[in-house]
Amino acid sequence: MAAITDKAAKPGASGMLAAGLAAFAAALAVRLVGIDSRDLWLDEIYTQFAASRDWLGLIDDRVSRGHSPFYFALLKLSGIDPADIAALRALSAVFDAGAAGILAAGVLRYFGARAALMVAVLYVLAPLQIHWAQNARPYGLLMFFTALGLTGAIGLVAAIGQDDAARGRGPDMLFAVGWSGACFTLTGGILAYLVVLSVPWWPGLRNGALADPGFRRRWVRAQRLPSVVAFLTYMLVSRIHVFDRIGDYWLEDRRPFGLESLTLLGEEIAAGAVGQSGLTLMEAAGLPLAMLTLVAVLCAATFAVTRPALWPKSLPLAALGLGLLCLMLAMSLNTSLLTGRYFTPAWLGLLTAAGIGIATLRPALQVAVAAPLVALMLPLALTAATAPSDLRAEAPKSIAALIDTVSERHAPMVIDRAIFREVRMELMLLRLDEPALPRPAMNGAEDGEAARERAADGAPFFIVARPGDWHENYHAEHASSACLAERDGWSIALVRPGTAAACAPPFPNAP
Repeated sequence: MAAITDKAAKPGASGMLAAGLAAFAAALAVRLVGIDSRDLWLDEIYTQFAASRDWLGLIDDRVSRGHSPFYFALLKLSGIDPADIAALRALSAVFDAGAAGILAAGVLRYFGARAALMVAVLYVLAPLQIHWAQNARPYGLLMFFTALGLTGAIGLVAAIGQDDAARGRGPDMLFAVGWSGACFTLTGGILAYLVVLSVPWWPGLRNGALADPGFRRRWVRAQRLPSVVAFLTYMLVSRIHVFDRIGDYWLEDRRPFGLESLTLLGEEIAAGAVGQSGLTLMEAAGLPLAMLTLVAVLCAATFAVTRPALWPKSLPLAALGLGLLCLMLAMSLNTSLLTGRYFTPAWLGLLTAAGIGIATLRPALQVAVAAPLVALMLPLALTAATAPSDLRAEAPKSIAALIDTVSERHAPMVIDRAIFREVRMELMLLRLDEPALPRPAMNGAEDGEAARERAADGAPFFIVARPGDWHENYHAEHASSACLAERDGWSIALVRPGTAAACAPPFPNAP
């Protein structure tokens, strides 16, 4: 087998820059293809809404929901119109393509040219990374900082035994900036950082190369800033998300742990997002292709991180790829984290390890392994980049547009849970040009109790219900003060408590 030599692992700055730019350009080209092929989804509308607020409103909207405002502040600073979803997505694509460039340059520096080429190809064609790079969400930015932090960690380990002059300060800076940014971007960045940070204290590594006193001093020094950022981000932001919502969203609304969920997770990781429309390829052969890809990457990654010739440089890859993957699966035993986007940092580590592992093979064997893997990934990558999603339903658009025509359009709502989320999406889109307004105030309706509580406040409010539910749960109590309209099989009532109904278009009749 061909070893990766130190000589091959030390290119000049110009070579690293060229490799990084080539990987960046290739990744960006793939991610910009089909950037506007998917309809908006709820979390992207949250992004648009946050970016359209004033600065205090942006921070309040994000922090109050347990999300760091960092990514959303960058969007606001960019000057992109929050209503321009393609431009918002393109910025995420740039960040994710930046991760590809950083990985290519870093792997070239520490593992050689063949490894850099293989890692770049795998990352450029990774369907999961493509899909989330095409979303106006923080995952592309998280990949950018994770790539920086991982490269810094590899550099610190690779410098074991070198003096300060030979080592330089580059790895320390990459480690500190990368992991600080990752921790400040998403809670998942904190988990990725902590797993990589723990490497020198893993059982079996305390008496090996990682026990070098000089390395440990540098490792501890490099982690000071990201550890402070991780602690503050968790205490001020993430803790709200974890503890306030763990009883419902994370335990009830997401996938439960089980074989079917693990199969869906594997398909989503290897093939991008599950549930897109028009996926002829996926309908015919998507699951087998995805599973073959997943198994091939896992095998190549495991080979890389277990080869003595690659130790100890591959240990940060083992932590981020295999370690974080195992941690996330373990956490999923009693929480519902089996969603592909939560595994993007682990998949970045596994793809990097897989590329390095393949590059250590003899040339003929490299081709024999890499060619089928790339052939598997290419159609999945193109599908992930260009496949459309199901369009937003017309009924919620019609309901929100109707409500937006009256002076009380910002009044609270009592709404059937079957259409709750979709109407909220449409109402938030209608508020993008009103930065002083908070999110719509909405209550899910299961019976008449929520409407009675709203009526007791004495302020106008809306009821959205099926016609039968209106007559069963609301008509008797609210008919005298309500005006009613019908849209796409739904009854929309504007209720003015304590006031006789005075109805006019678009609410033409008293019920």
